[in-house]
Amino acid sequence: MLPVAAGVGLTVTGANHVVHLERHWNPAKEAQASDRVYRIGQKKPVSIYLPAALHPQHDAFDVHLDRLLQGKLMLKDAVVTSEGVTESAMTKALGLS
Repeated sequence: MLPVAAGVGLTVTGANHVVHLERHWNPAKEAQASDRVYRIGQKKPVSIYLPAALHPQHDAFDVHLDRLLQGKLMLKDAVVTSEGVTESAMTKALGLS
């Protein structure tokens, strides 16, 4: 399911597997696309998959992108929530340590 593809008139409450074939730069859009299967009427357990290409010797683009998106989520949590995030946790999430 692409974050911007599913839209008007699409009902996915019968789905129980979500595969993000392409990561979106905005983690909120990914979350919204995943949350669509949890709408009213969902009775099955839901599995969400984020396929990634891995290289045995080098970090693949997917690894870097996932690290960037995790850093964005951590930054959002540090700003929006009342719980503090340490500087070391932030630099680790951004892949700077």
